[in-house]
Amino acid sequence: MSFPSFIAGLVVGLIPFLVAAWLWRRKTHQFRDEKAQLKAEHEENLSELNAQRNEDLSNLEEAHHRNLEELRVLVARGMKWEGGSRQHLIEACEAIGVNGFVATNVSFLVQNRGSDAYIHQIDHLIVSDHMLFVVEAKNWQGTIYHRERYKNGYDPLSIDALPVLNEIAPEERYVLQVKDNDAMMLHPKGDTPEPVKQVEAQSKNFRKYLASRLGADPGHTLNCVFYSHRTSRLVGGARTFGKYTWATDKHELPAVLEQMQQHRRSTHAHPVRLHDIYEIVWALGADIQGVGTYAEQWQSPFPEGFEKRYFKHAQS
Repeated sequence: MSFPSFIAGLVVGLIPFLVAAWLWRRKTHQFRDEKAQLKAEHEENLSELNAQRNEDLSNLEEAHHRNLEELRVLVARGMKWEGGSRQHLIEACEAIGVNGFVATNVSFLVQNRGSDAYIHQIDHLIVSDHMLFVVEAKNWQGTIYHRERYKNGYDPLSIDALPVLNEIAPEERYVLQVKDNDAMMLHPKGDTPEPVKQVEAQSKNFRKYLASRLGADPGHTLNCVFYSHRTSRLVGGARTFGKYTWATDKHELPAVLEQMQQHRRSTHAHPVRLHDIYEIVWALGADIQGVGTYAEQWQSPFPEGFEKRYFKHAQS
């Protein structure tokens, strides 16, 4: 074979390899271009998705704040009057060194035998290792006479002689409210019971409810009628009704809570199941604020004075 023929054969033989190398190189560049294009499209799509995600998160955050504000308004409306009395109770508990919590707006369902189910509502509940108190707050302004009618009908030397009391039977409890404008209101009135009867009924039903949840009798719940309006003045000062119920205005509230605490310590050897009752009350959706050593552990989402932010006429 001549040299030219060898060269010609070699060239012919190399042509497929050269073509294959060119095609491979072209394919490689094409693949790189397509990869770069796909990467750019991916980054663009990812950027768009991130932008959409950030927008959605921002919208959700704004909606969350709106819903939270609406919830605060709703709760503030529900605690329009209890907000002020709640703060007085928290301060009184702190003043006498209570370690526990103050719960507000405690609603629970009770079904008595042979009757329909009924939802009960408690304004405030104070619980510690030695306290289980039901508080009925009355935001009644003015001078408050909370007493029993004279056993012979009326005492001519006392307010029993007032004509407004003619409908009150002898020895029946009543509350006469004399407002700042001298207007008088008598309680009970219509379907509204006298406050001691009201708080004692609530306390009795709550004790039953607690017993059903705890699996044991929690012991006596002590009761307090608290006249919480800033102008309230209970004539004669704090007093007791029977063994388990007190009435007071804000001026003697710490002293009354201390008396109630000492009374329960002296009549109940076993401590209150504080943490178990907290779980029960929390599950009922009540507002709860810890006091003393529990002030940080159990915090209400609604700070002091929050109700005034939404209701400027709410009293403290």
